[in-house]
Amino acid sequence: MNKKKIFYISTPIYYANAKPHLGHLYSTLYADFVARFQRTQSKEVFFITGCDQHGSKIAKAAKKNKTNTETFIKTNTQHFLNLWKLTDISYTHFVETHNLKHQVFVVNVFNNFLKKKYLYLNYYQGLYCSGCESFLSDEQLLKDQKEEKCLVCQKKPIFLKEKNFFLKINDQDRNFLQKLFQQWKKKKEIGHNWTNSLNELLKIPKLDLSITRCRVEWAIKLSKQFPKHTAYVWFDALWSYISVLTTEERELIWKNNDSQIVHVLGKEITKFHLVYWPLFLEKDEWKKPDNFLIHGWILNDEQKMSKSIGNVVSPEEIIKKYGVNVLRIFIASLIKPHLDIKYSEELIENFYRTNLVNNFSNYIHRLLIMIEKYQPDFTQINKLKKQFQVKDLIWKKQLQTFIDQYHDLFNKFEISQALQIIFDLLNFGNQMIEKEKPWNLAKEKNIYLNFFLFNSLLNLKIVALLLKPFAISLSKQILKTLNLNNDESFNLDLNWETSFKLEKVVKFFE
Repeated sequence: MNKKKIFYISTPIYYANAKPHLGHLYSTLYADFVARFQRTQSKEVFFITGCDQHGSKIAKAAKKNKTNTETFIKTNTQHFLNLWKLTDISYTHFVETHNLKHQVFVVNVFNNFLKKKYLYLNYYQGLYCSGCESFLSDEQLLKDQKEEKCLVCQKKPIFLKEKNFFLKINDQDRNFLQKLFQQWKKKKEIGHNWTNSLNELLKIPKLDLSITRCRVEWAIKLSKQFPKHTAYVWFDALWSYISVLTTEERELIWKNNDSQIVHVLGKEITKFHLVYWPLFLEKDEWKKPDNFLIHGWILNDEQKMSKSIGNVVSPEEIIKKYGVNVLRIFIASLIKPHLDIKYSEELIENFYRTNLVNNFSNYIHRLLIMIEKYQPDFTQINKLKKQFQVKDLIWKKQLQTFIDQYHDLFNKFEISQALQIIFDLLNFGNQMIEKEKPWNLAKEKNIYLNFFLFNSLLNLKIVALLLKPFAISLSKQILKTLNLNNDESFNLDLNWETSFKLEKVVKFFE
């Protein structure tokens, strides 16, 4: 028996300083769509998400809420878990960076880096954004007449100077990164702009990264020898992609050249993931990621949706009005690598009415009404296929083209375009109804009506199966309507036979 191919995908590890919002769900659904598709390809999928529970801004948020920090992170982490359950996120591993297993892993890496003399002590000074947990360069500052703010979260940075441990980045490291960037540059998902800007970054004389802090107490304590030093939040969080796994899983994924490793991330954290994370991995002798799915921001009122800014949108409120399937499909329609996207209530309402009510639901309802009215006989379907062989071949060739396009797009991580194939299938079904005019076939008592309605149901079956990565419960509803097992595999065989018997005409969106 052949072993399954290994596919690993992760979301960013989200700060547990408040409830999750639509921006968090956008990243997580992006990963979920990919993970669910990869499972349909019979791969063993490891899907990692979770919460970064350390850092100064979490401690400050807990203090502001007059809550014990440990209780605070547990409460907010549970909010993420609740939302992922509500929105059908199919993760396999959930990170909690305050977990002892993770802390031990990070301490071991730190000690290993010390032992190999990758680290040195030095002073760091500069403007520090507590919202982004990062020192800011001039390019990362928004300057107005009154003050300087962080370009990403709009918070005013503070000046810091402290003695920390730095990771030394030498010429050998730069050469390693340049070669890696050249490999990644060929990948459309990462894009030329990112790799070009990263190459520009390598021209900066000093790239050494401060990986400890002395002023942040709510963090991983790294060494009895250096009791004041705690792990910088990025040195802490990035290792969770590996620490959350079992020892066996780490070997299977991060020590295996045949595994496929993909990180989903927002554009504001590319530097940490595409520069420092590969260096960490190289120095600790782990496999490097194969791909990054970098997305832009969700904009609300022309600004990045952010807890710091206060312009967040609650996914729960959208679900109350439209349901989880609508939200999942809507988010899938928005995904555009690298580009910012705008959100508004008007946008989701128009999408719902145009695509799901007028197109999706009306087509299915129209087809089921015809089945109910004309009571087709499918007992002789094989005979009818031979009788109308040319039409059957043309129809199935078109369906196969849709299926092939869908697979090709998903394999290229082009999520919104893959979703569009489903709507193209629905449009094709409607076009066939208008072309063949089944109402006239019924008047003429033409046996071609049975063949036509059978292939129309086949079209609907393909729609239901292609929906699986996007809206699993909706897919199951349609398959149930077709008297197919809810757990049926991703069987896209067009030589389908069915003893279909309509029990009830269903309208999915109204």
